[in-house]
Amino acid sequence: MKRILIFILFTIIVLSVSAKEYPGRIIFISNEVKEVNDSLHVYFKVNIRAGAVNDCTAMYLTPQLLSNGSVMAFPYVLISGNKKYNLIERWKSLNKDKVENIIPYTTIIINQFTDTLLTYDFKVPYEMWMDSAHLVIKQELTGCRNENHFFTFMMNNKVKVQSHTPYQVNPLVSYIEPKTESKILKIQGEAYLDFQVGKSVILPQYRHNQKELEKIDALVKSIINDSDLRIKSLLIEGYASPDGSYAANDRLSYTRAIALKNYMKDKFGFSESSFRVSNIAEDWDRLKQLILQSNIAYKNEIIEIIDNADISDGYKSELTKLANGVPYRQMSDELFPQLRRVEYNINVAVKDYTLDQAKSLFRKKDSQLNQLELYEIAQSYGEGSKEFVEILADTIPKYYPGDQTANNNAGAALILINELSLAKRNLLNAGANPSSLNNLGVIFLKEGDLDKAEDLFKRALMGGVTEANHNLNELQMKLEDNLKAERYNKYK
Repeated sequence: MKRILIFILFTIIVLSVSAKEYPGRIIFISNEVKEVNDSLHVYFKVNIRAGAVNDCTAMYLTPQLLSNGSVMAFPYVLISGNKKYNLIERWKSLNKDKVENIIPYTTIIINQFTDTLLTYDFKVPYEMWMDSAHLVIKQELTGCRNENHFFTFMMNNKVKVQSHTPYQVNPLVSYIEPKTESKILKIQGEAYLDFQVGKSVILPQYRHNQKELEKIDALVKSIINDSDLRIKSLLIEGYASPDGSYAANDRLSYTRAIALKNYMKDKFGFSESSFRVSNIAEDWDRLKQLILQSNIAYKNEIIEIIDNADISDGYKSELTKLANGVPYRQMSDELFPQLRRVEYNINVAVKDYTLDQAKSLFRKKDSQLNQLELYEIAQSYGEGSKEFVEILADTIPKYYPGDQTANNNAGAALILINELSLAKRNLLNAGANPSSLNNLGVIFLKEGDLDKAEDLFKRALMGGVTEANHNLNELQMKLEDNLKAERYNKYK
Protein backbone atom coordinates (compact mmCIF):
# COMPACT_ATOMS: atom_id res chain seq x y z
CA MET A 1 0.00 0.00 0.00
CA LYS A 2 1.02 3.59 -0.26
CA ARG A 3 2.92 4.77 2.73
CA ILE A 4 3.43 8.30 3.88
CA LEU A 5 6.67 9.75 2.61
CA ILE A 6 8.79 11.04 5.43
CA PHE A 7 11.94 12.80 4.38
CA ILE A 8 14.65 12.96 7.03
CA LEU A 9 17.35 15.27 5.88
CA PHE A 10 20.62 15.16 7.70
CA THR A 11 23.23 17.87 7.65
CA ILE A 12 26.59 16.22 7.84
CA ILE A 13 28.86 16.91 10.76
CA VAL A 14 32.21 15.91 9.50
CA LEU A 15 34.67 15.27 12.27
CA SER A 16 38.16 16.33 11.45
CA VAL A 17 40.47 13.40 11.75
CA SER A 18 44.17 14.05 12.03
CA ALA A 19 46.42 12.69 9.36
CA LYS A 20 48.46 11.15 12.17
CA GLU A 21 45.49 8.96 13.09
CA TYR A 22 44.96 7.55 9.61
CA PRO A 23 46.19 8.51 6.15
CA GLY A 24 43.92 10.18 3.67
CA ARG A 25 40.36 11.49 4.10
CA ILE A 26 36.77 10.70 3.28
CA ILE A 27 34.28 13.53 2.77
CA PHE A 28 30.50 13.09 2.83
CA ILE A 29 28.95 15.19 0.08
CA SER A 30 25.22 14.56 0.59
CA ASN A 31 22.92 12.19 2.38
CA GLU A 32 19.26 11.59 3.23
CA VAL A 33 17.10 9.07 5.03
CA LYS A 34 13.46 8.95 4.02
CA GLU A 35 10.41 6.72 4.03
CA VAL A 36 9.22 5.72 0.57
CA ASN A 37 6.03 3.68 0.53
CA ASP A 38 6.81 0.76 2.86
CA SER A 39 10.58 1.16 2.81
CA LEU A 40 13.27 3.18 4.52
CA HIS A 41 15.59 4.67 1.93
CA VAL A 42 19.20 5.35 3.04
CA TYR A 43 21.21 7.40 0.58
CA PHE A 44 24.54 9.22 0.73
CA LYS A 45 27.53 10.15 -1.39
CA VAL A 46 31.08 10.10 -0.10
CA ASN A 47 34.27 11.28 -1.76
CA ILE A 48 37.13 8.89 -0.97
CA ARG A 49 40.34 10.80 -1.41
CA ALA A 50 43.38 9.34 -3.12
CA GLY A 51 45.49 7.48 -0.58
CA ALA A 52 42.70 7.35 2.00
CA VAL A 53 44.25 4.03 3.10
CA ASN A 54 47.67 2.59 2.35
CA ASP A 55 48.36 -0.75 0.72
CA CYS A 56 48.07 -2.80 3.93
CA THR A 57 45.10 -0.97 5.51
CA ALA A 58 41.32 -1.48 5.21
CA MET A 59 38.48 0.88 6.12
CA TYR A 60 34.93 -0.30 6.92
CA LEU A 61 32.03 2.19 6.73
CA THR A 62 28.85 0.82 8.34
CA PRO A 63 25.67 2.98 8.32
CA GLN A 64 23.50 2.49 11.41
CA LEU A 65 20.05 3.72 12.38
CA LEU A 66 19.66 4.47 16.11
CA SER A 67 16.58 5.20 18.22
CA ASN A 68 16.02 4.67 21.95
CA GLY A 69 17.97 1.43 22.14
CA SER A 70 16.90 0.16 18.72
CA VAL A 71 19.71 -0.32 16.23
CA MET A 72 19.69 -1.36 12.60
CA ALA A 73 22.98 -1.82 10.75
CA PHE A 74 23.10 -1.64 6.98
CA PRO A 75 25.57 -3.39 4.65
CA TYR A 76 29.06 -1.99 5.06
CA VAL A 77 31.40 -0.49 2.50
CA LEU A 78 34.93 -1.93 2.33
CA ILE A 79 37.69 0.48 1.27
CA SER A 80 41.00 -1.32 1.07
CA GLY A 81 44.53 -1.24 -0.17
CA ASN A 82 45.43 -3.97 -2.63
CA LYS A 83 47.66 -5.97 -0.26
CA LYS A 84 45.13 -5.81 2.58
CA TYR A 85 42.32 -6.87 0.25
CA ASN A 86 44.23 -9.99 -0.78
CA LEU A 87 44.79 -10.88 2.89
CA ILE A 88 41.06 -10.40 3.60
CA GLU A 89 40.05 -12.61 0.68
CA ARG A 90 42.48 -15.32 1.77
CA TRP A 91 41.12 -15.23 5.31
CA LYS A 92 37.54 -15.42 3.98
CA SER A 93 38.39 -18.48 1.88
CA LEU A 94 39.73 -20.22 4.99
CA ASN A 95 36.75 -19.19 7.15
CA LYS A 96 33.77 -19.60 4.85
CA ASP A 97 31.49 -20.73 7.66
CA LYS A 98 32.07 -17.44 9.51
CA VAL A 99 31.58 -15.03 6.61
CA GLU A 100 28.87 -16.79 4.58
CA ASN A 101 26.19 -14.16 5.32
CA ILE A 102 28.48 -11.13 5.66
CA ILE A 103 28.38 -9.41 2.29
CA PRO A 104 29.56 -5.81 1.80
CA TYR A 105 27.49 -3.24 -0.06
CA THR A 106 30.50 -2.69 -2.28
CA THR A 107 34.29 -3.07 -2.17
CA ILE A 108 36.66 -0.34 -3.37
CA ILE A 109 40.34 -1.01 -3.98
CA ILE A 110 41.86 2.36 -3.28
CA ASN A 111 43.69 4.32 -5.93
CA GLN A 112 46.68 6.11 -4.48
CA PHE A 113 46.51 8.91 -7.06
CA THR A 114 42.81 9.45 -7.90
CA ASP A 115 39.75 10.25 -5.77
CA THR A 116 36.81 7.82 -5.82
CA LEU A 117 33.13 8.89 -5.57
CA LEU A 118 30.88 6.34 -3.86
CA THR A 119 27.08 6.46 -4.01
CA TYR A 120 25.33 4.44 -1.31
CA ASP A 121 21.66 3.64 -1.94
CA PHE A 122 19.89 1.00 0.14
CA LYS A 123 16.31 0.18 1.19
CA VAL A 124 14.82 -1.88 4.01
CA PRO A 125 11.22 -2.48 5.14
CA TYR A 126 9.99 0.42 7.24
CA GLU A 127 9.26 -0.08 10.95
CA MET A 128 7.41 2.29 13.25
CA TRP A 129 10.37 2.85 15.60
CA MET A 130 12.27 4.49 12.76
CA ASP A 131 10.12 7.62 13.10
CA SER A 132 12.42 9.05 15.77
CA ALA A 133 15.68 7.45 14.60
CA HIS A 134 18.84 9.13 13.36
CA LEU A 135 21.69 7.97 11.15
CA VAL A 136 25.31 7.45 12.12
CA ILE A 137 28.16 5.97 10.12
CA LYS A 138 30.63 3.82 11.97
CA GLN A 139 34.18 3.78 10.64
CA GLU A 140 36.68 1.04 11.47
CA LEU A 141 40.29 1.15 10.32
CA THR A 142 42.33 -2.06 10.33
CA GLY A 143 46.06 -1.48 9.90
CA CYS A 144 48.98 -3.51 8.66
CA ARG A 145 49.33 -5.33 11.98
CA ASN A 146 45.56 -5.72 12.39
CA GLU A 147 45.44 -2.84 14.86
CA ASN A 148 41.96 -1.24 14.91
CA HIS A 149 40.81 2.37 15.14
CA PHE A 150 37.15 3.34 15.48
CA PHE A 151 35.41 6.57 14.54
CA THR A 152 31.76 7.64 14.38
CA PHE A 153 30.34 10.16 11.93
CA MET A 154 27.31 11.72 13.66
CA MET A 155 24.67 12.85 11.19
CA ASN A 156 22.34 15.70 12.07
CA ASN A 157 19.07 13.99 13.14
CA LYS A 158 16.70 16.91 12.57
CA VAL A 159 13.56 15.44 11.00
CA LYS A 160 11.69 17.10 8.17
CA VAL A 161 8.40 15.32 7.52
CA GLN A 162 6.69 15.51 4.17
CA SER A 163 2.99 16.49 4.22
CA HIS A 164 0.56 13.56 4.45
CA THR A 165 -1.94 12.88 1.67
CA PRO A 166 -4.80 10.75 3.04
CA TYR A 167 -5.38 7.45 1.29
CA GLN A 168 -8.51 7.52 -0.85
CA VAL A 169 -10.36 4.24 -0.52
CA ASN A 170 -11.52 2.49 -3.67
CA PRO A 171 -14.31 0.16 -2.52
CA LEU A 172 -16.52 -2.00 -4.73
CA VAL A 173 -20.31 -1.96 -4.64
CA SER A 174 -22.38 -5.08 -5.19
CA TYR A 175 -25.37 -5.53 -7.50
CA ILE A 176 -28.18 -8.07 -7.53
CA GLU A 177 -29.29 -9.37 -10.91
CA PRO A 178 -33.11 -9.21 -11.05
CA LYS A 179 -35.01 -12.44 -11.48
CA THR A 180 -36.76 -13.34 -14.71
CA GLU A 181 -40.43 -12.42 -14.42
CA SER A 182 -43.56 -12.43 -16.53
CA LYS A 183 -44.33 -8.95 -17.73
CA ILE A 184 -47.81 -7.68 -16.90
CA LEU A 185 -48.33 -4.01 -17.63
CA LYS A 186 -51.13 -2.38 -15.63
CA ILE A 187 -52.66 0.52 -17.56
CA GLN A 188 -55.07 2.70 -15.60
CA GLY A 189 -57.68 5.20 -16.69
CA GLU A 190 -60.92 6.83 -15.63
CA ALA A 191 -64.00 8.08 -17.46
CA TYR A 192 -66.63 10.62 -16.39
CA LEU A 193 -69.73 9.41 -18.22
CA ASP A 194 -73.22 10.93 -18.16
CA PHE A 195 -76.41 8.87 -18.20
CA GLN A 196 -80.02 9.76 -18.94
CA VAL A 197 -82.26 9.68 -15.88
CA GLY A 198 -83.31 6.13 -15.08
CA LYS A 199 -81.12 4.59 -17.81
CA SER A 200 -77.75 2.78 -17.72
CA VAL A 201 -76.90 2.68 -21.42
CA ILE A 202 -73.99 4.83 -22.57
CA LEU A 203 -75.07 7.27 -25.26
CA PRO A 204 -71.96 8.53 -27.08
CA GLN A 205 -73.58 11.80 -28.15
CA TYR A 206 -74.99 12.59 -24.72
CA ARG A 207 -73.32 15.58 -23.03
CA HIS A 208 -69.52 14.96 -22.61
CA ASN A 209 -69.59 11.23 -23.33
CA GLN A 210 -68.04 11.46 -26.79
CA LYS A 211 -64.85 13.00 -25.44
CA GLU A 212 -64.59 10.44 -22.63
CA LEU A 213 -65.22 7.50 -24.95
CA GLU A 214 -62.63 8.75 -27.45
CA LYS A 215 -60.00 8.63 -24.70
CA ILE A 216 -60.92 5.01 -23.91
CA ASP A 217 -61.02 4.03 -27.60
CA ALA A 218 -57.61 5.59 -28.29
CA LEU A 219 -56.01 3.79 -25.36
CA VAL A 220 -57.47 0.37 -26.17
CA LYS A 221 -56.63 0.68 -29.89
CA SER A 222 -53.02 1.62 -29.07
CA ILE A 223 -52.70 -1.61 -27.09
CA ILE A 224 -54.45 -3.80 -29.69
CA ASN A 225 -52.32 -2.38 -32.52
CA ASP A 226 -49.04 -2.99 -30.69
CA SER A 227 -47.81 -6.47 -31.63
CA ASP A 228 -45.71 -6.58 -28.46
CA LEU A 229 -48.80 -6.34 -26.24
CA ARG A 230 -51.72 -8.64 -25.45
CA ILE A 231 -54.69 -7.71 -23.23
CA LYS A 232 -55.23 -10.37 -20.57
CA SER A 233 -57.98 -8.90 -18.39
CA LEU A 234 -59.91 -5.73 -17.59
CA LEU A 235 -61.07 -4.47 -14.19
CA ILE A 236 -63.88 -1.90 -14.19
CA GLU A 237 -65.00 -0.12 -11.03
CA GLY A 238 -67.94 2.30 -10.80
CA TYR A 239 -68.25 5.20 -8.33
CA ALA A 240 -71.05 7.53 -7.23
CA SER A 241 -71.21 10.74 -5.22
CA PRO A 242 -72.79 10.82 -1.72
CA ASP A 243 -75.92 12.76 -2.65
CA GLY A 244 -79.03 10.57 -2.50
CA SER A 245 -79.51 7.39 -0.47
CA TYR A 246 -76.79 4.81 -0.06
CA ALA A 247 -78.87 2.10 -1.75
CA ALA A 248 -79.47 4.31 -4.77
CA ASN A 249 -75.78 5.18 -5.00
CA ASP A 250 -74.84 1.51 -4.78
CA ARG A 251 -77.09 0.65 -7.72
CA LEU A 252 -75.93 3.67 -9.68
CA SER A 253 -72.20 2.99 -9.26
CA TYR A 254 -72.68 -0.65 -10.27
CA THR A 255 -74.77 0.09 -13.36
CA ARG A 256 -72.17 2.63 -14.49
CA ALA A 257 -69.48 -0.05 -14.33
CA ILE A 258 -71.68 -2.53 -16.20
CA ALA A 259 -72.44 0.08 -18.84
CA LEU A 260 -68.75 0.66 -19.58
CA LYS A 261 -68.10 -3.08 -19.62
CA ASN A 262 -70.86 -3.60 -22.19
CA TYR A 263 -69.57 -0.71 -24.29
CA MET A 264 -66.02 -2.11 -24.40
CA LYS A 265 -67.28 -5.64 -24.97
CA ASP A 266 -69.39 -4.57 -27.97
CA LYS A 267 -66.83 -2.11 -29.33
CA PHE A 268 -63.75 -4.35 -29.22
CA GLY A 269 -65.14 -7.88 -28.99
CA PHE A 270 -63.73 -8.73 -25.55
CA SER A 271 -65.11 -11.89 -23.96
CA GLU A 272 -67.23 -11.80 -20.83
CA SER A 273 -64.53 -13.70 -18.94
CA SER A 274 -62.04 -10.90 -19.63
CA PHE A 275 -63.85 -8.55 -17.25
CA ARG A 276 -64.06 -8.12 -13.51
CA VAL A 277 -66.60 -5.57 -12.34
CA SER A 278 -66.86 -3.90 -8.92
CA ASN A 279 -68.31 -0.71 -7.48
CA ILE A 280 -68.00 1.74 -4.58
CA ALA A 281 -71.31 3.36 -3.70
CA GLU A 282 -69.96 6.49 -2.02
CA ASP A 283 -66.31 7.43 -2.43
CA TRP A 284 -65.69 9.29 0.83
CA ASP A 285 -61.92 8.72 0.65
CA ARG A 286 -61.64 10.52 -2.69
CA LEU A 287 -63.99 13.24 -1.38
CA LYS A 288 -61.65 13.85 1.58
CA GLN A 289 -58.72 14.27 -0.81
CA LEU A 290 -60.66 16.77 -2.91
CA ILE A 291 -61.72 18.73 0.18
CA LEU A 292 -58.13 19.00 1.42
CA GLN A 293 -57.03 20.26 -2.00
CA SER A 294 -59.89 22.80 -2.27
CA ASN A 295 -60.55 26.20 -0.70
CA ILE A 296 -63.97 25.20 0.58
CA ALA A 297 -65.14 26.79 3.84
CA TYR A 298 -65.23 24.81 7.10
CA LYS A 299 -62.70 22.35 5.71
CA ASN A 300 -61.55 20.99 9.09
CA GLU A 301 -65.12 20.60 10.39
CA ILE A 302 -66.13 18.66 7.28
CA ILE A 303 -63.19 16.28 7.62
CA GLU A 304 -64.00 15.71 11.31
CA ILE A 305 -67.61 14.79 10.45
CA ILE A 306 -66.50 12.35 7.74
CA ASP A 307 -63.96 10.74 10.08
CA ASN A 308 -66.35 10.35 13.04
CA ALA A 309 -69.92 9.83 11.80
CA ASP A 310 -71.26 6.28 12.19
CA ILE A 311 -72.76 5.58 8.74
CA SER A 312 -72.73 7.26 5.36
CA ASP A 313 -76.26 8.66 5.71
CA GLY A 314 -75.10 10.02 9.07
CA TYR A 315 -72.34 11.91 7.25
CA LYS A 316 -74.87 13.63 5.04
CA SER A 317 -77.19 14.50 7.93
CA GLU A 318 -74.34 16.17 9.82
CA LEU A 319 -72.95 17.90 6.75
CA THR A 320 -76.28 19.44 5.76
CA LYS A 321 -76.58 20.92 9.26
CA LEU A 322 -73.10 22.49 9.20
CA ALA A 323 -73.33 26.26 8.62
CA ASN A 324 -76.93 25.93 7.36
CA GLY A 325 -75.82 23.54 4.63
CA VAL A 326 -73.68 26.09 2.76
CA PRO A 327 -70.49 23.93 2.65
CA TYR A 328 -72.54 20.88 1.61
CA ARG A 329 -74.10 22.75 -1.32
CA GLN A 330 -70.66 23.98 -2.36
CA MET A 331 -69.33 20.40 -2.29
CA SER A 332 -72.37 19.23 -4.25
CA ASP A 333 -71.71 21.79 -6.98
CA GLU A 334 -67.90 21.67 -7.15
CA LEU A 335 -66.68 18.32 -5.81
CA PHE A 336 -69.42 15.69 -6.20
CA PRO A 337 -69.22 15.68 -10.03
CA GLN A 338 -65.58 14.58 -9.75
CA LEU A 339 -66.69 11.49 -7.82
CA ARG A 340 -69.13 10.24 -10.48
CA ARG A 341 -66.83 8.20 -12.63
CA VAL A 342 -65.77 4.77 -13.83
CA GLU A 343 -62.17 3.65 -13.36
CA TYR A 344 -60.65 0.86 -15.40
CA ASN A 345 -57.44 -1.17 -15.23
CA ILE A 346 -56.21 -3.05 -18.26
CA ASN A 347 -53.76 -5.87 -17.54
CA VAL A 348 -51.48 -6.28 -20.55
CA ALA A 349 -48.95 -9.06 -21.19
CA VAL A 350 -45.74 -7.78 -22.79
CA LYS A 351 -43.38 -9.86 -24.92
CA ASP A 352 -39.77 -10.45 -23.87
CA TYR A 353 -37.10 -8.44 -25.68
CA THR A 354 -33.54 -9.01 -26.77
CA LEU A 355 -30.98 -6.51 -25.49
CA ASP A 356 -30.99 -4.56 -28.77
CA GLN A 357 -34.79 -4.47 -28.84
CA ALA A 358 -34.93 -3.35 -25.22
CA LYS A 359 -32.39 -0.57 -25.84
CA SER A 360 -34.50 0.72 -28.72
CA LEU A 361 -37.44 1.11 -26.30
CA PHE A 362 -35.42 2.77 -23.52
CA ARG A 363 -36.77 6.27 -22.73
CA LYS A 364 -39.60 5.68 -25.25
CA LYS A 365 -41.58 2.80 -23.76
CA ASP A 366 -39.85 2.11 -20.45
CA SER A 367 -43.07 0.71 -18.99
CA GLN A 368 -42.88 -2.24 -21.41
CA LEU A 369 -39.51 -3.33 -20.02
CA ASN A 370 -39.18 -5.44 -16.90
CA GLN A 371 -36.53 -4.96 -14.25
CA LEU A 372 -34.14 -7.53 -15.71
CA GLU A 373 -34.29 -5.96 -19.17
CA LEU A 374 -33.64 -2.49 -17.74
CA TYR A 375 -30.77 -3.88 -15.63
CA GLU A 376 -29.17 -5.48 -18.70
CA ILE A 377 -29.47 -2.21 -20.61
CA ALA A 378 -27.71 -0.41 -17.75
CA GLN A 379 -24.90 -2.98 -17.71
CA SER A 380 -24.43 -2.59 -21.46
CA TYR A 381 -23.60 1.11 -21.02
CA GLY A 382 -20.90 0.31 -18.46
CA GLU A 383 -20.76 0.77 -14.70
CA GLY A 384 -20.75 4.40 -13.66
CA SER A 385 -21.89 5.80 -17.00
CA LYS A 386 -24.63 8.44 -17.12
CA GLU A 387 -27.12 5.93 -18.53
CA PHE A 388 -26.13 3.27 -16.00
CA VAL A 389 -26.85 5.57 -13.05
CA GLU A 390 -30.04 6.92 -14.64
CA ILE A 391 -31.52 3.45 -15.15
CA LEU A 392 -30.58 1.97 -11.78
CA ALA A 393 -31.19 5.06 -9.65
CA ASP A 394 -34.22 6.58 -11.40
CA THR A 395 -35.94 4.43 -14.03
CA ILE A 396 -36.14 1.07 -12.25
CA PRO A 397 -37.19 2.50 -8.84
CA LYS A 398 -39.99 4.41 -10.59
CA TYR A 399 -41.56 1.14 -11.70
CA TYR A 400 -40.44 -1.01 -8.74
CA PRO A 401 -40.56 1.38 -5.75
CA GLY A 402 -40.78 -1.26 -3.02
CA ASP A 403 -38.60 -3.93 -4.59
CA GLN A 404 -35.52 -4.90 -2.55
CA THR A 405 -33.41 -5.71 -5.60
CA ALA A 406 -34.29 -2.35 -7.17
CA ASN A 407 -33.45 -0.49 -3.96
CA ASN A 408 -30.11 -2.28 -3.57
CA ASN A 409 -29.02 -1.55 -7.12
CA ALA A 410 -30.21 2.06 -6.88
CA GLY A 411 -28.16 2.49 -3.71
CA ALA A 412 -25.10 1.00 -5.39
CA ALA A 413 -25.43 3.33 -8.39
CA LEU A 414 -25.88 6.39 -6.16
CA ILE A 415 -22.70 5.48 -4.27
CA LEU A 416 -20.81 5.70 -7.56
CA ILE A 417 -21.77 9.39 -7.89
CA ASN A 418 -21.17 9.97 -4.17
CA GLU A 419 -24.84 10.60 -3.31
CA LEU A 420 -24.38 8.80 -0.02
CA SER A 421 -27.48 10.06 1.82
CA LEU A 422 -29.81 9.04 -1.01
CA ALA A 423 -27.96 5.76 -1.39
CA LYS A 424 -28.35 4.95 2.30
CA ARG A 425 -32.09 5.65 2.10
CA ASN A 426 -32.46 3.13 -0.73
CA LEU A 427 -30.29 0.52 0.96
CA LEU A 428 -32.25 0.69 4.21
CA ASN A 429 -35.27 -0.38 2.13
CA ALA A 430 -33.35 -3.18 0.43
CA GLY A 431 -33.52 -5.73 3.26
CA ALA A 432 -30.61 -7.34 5.08
CA ASN A 433 -29.29 -9.23 2.06
CA PRO A 434 -25.50 -9.63 1.65
CA SER A 435 -25.26 -7.15 -1.23
CA SER A 436 -27.03 -4.36 0.63
CA LEU A 437 -24.85 -5.05 3.70
CA ASN A 438 -21.75 -4.66 1.54
CA ASN A 439 -23.05 -1.44 0.01
CA LEU A 440 -23.96 0.04 3.39
CA GLY A 441 -20.44 -0.88 4.48
CA VAL A 442 -19.07 1.10 1.53
CA ILE A 443 -21.01 4.16 2.71
CA PHE A 444 -19.68 3.86 6.26
CA LEU A 445 -16.15 3.33 4.91
CA LYS A 446 -16.41 6.50 2.83
CA GLU A 447 -17.81 8.36 5.83
CA GLY A 448 -14.92 7.18 8.02
CA ASP A 449 -16.87 4.87 10.36
CA LEU A 450 -14.49 1.95 9.95
CA ASP A 451 -15.89 -0.18 12.79
CA LYS A 452 -19.39 -0.29 11.29
CA ALA A 453 -17.96 -0.81 7.83
CA GLU A 454 -15.84 -3.75 8.96
CA ASP A 455 -18.80 -5.49 10.62
CA LEU A 456 -20.96 -5.08 7.50
CA PHE A 457 -18.19 -6.28 5.15
CA LYS A 458 -17.61 -9.40 7.24
CA ARG A 459 -21.33 -10.22 7.24
CA ALA A 460 -21.51 -9.62 3.49
CA LEU A 461 -18.47 -11.85 2.91
CA MET A 462 -20.10 -14.65 4.88
CA GLY A 463 -23.09 -14.24 2.56
CA GLY A 464 -20.93 -14.82 -0.50
CA VAL A 465 -20.32 -11.25 -1.72
CA THR A 466 -16.81 -11.34 -3.20
CA GLU A 467 -16.57 -7.54 -3.33
CA ALA A 468 -16.59 -7.52 0.47
CA ASN A 469 -13.15 -9.18 0.56
CA HIS A 470 -11.69 -6.38 -1.56
CA ASN A 471 -13.40 -3.83 0.67
CA LEU A 472 -11.94 -5.38 3.82
CA ASN A 473 -8.49 -4.96 2.26
CA GLU A 474 -9.30 -1.33 1.47
CA LEU A 475 -10.43 -0.84 5.06
CA GLN A 476 -7.16 -2.28 6.38
CA MET A 477 -5.20 0.07 4.14
CA LYS A 478 -7.22 2.99 5.46
CA LEU A 479 -6.57 1.92 9.05
CA GLU A 480 -2.82 1.84 8.37
CA ASP A 481 -3.04 5.19 6.63
CA ASN A 482 -4.79 6.66 9.66
CA LEU A 483 -1.86 5.54 11.80
CA LYS A 484 0.48 7.29 9.40
CA ALA A 485 -1.63 10.42 9.67
CA GLU A 486 -1.23 10.29 13.45
CA ARG A 487 2.54 9.97 12.99
CA TYR A 488 2.56 12.90 10.62
CA ASN A 489 0.64 15.06 13.06
CA LYS A 490 3.05 14.02 15.79
CA TYR A 491 6.28 14.73 13.93
CA LYS A 492 5.33 17.57 11.60
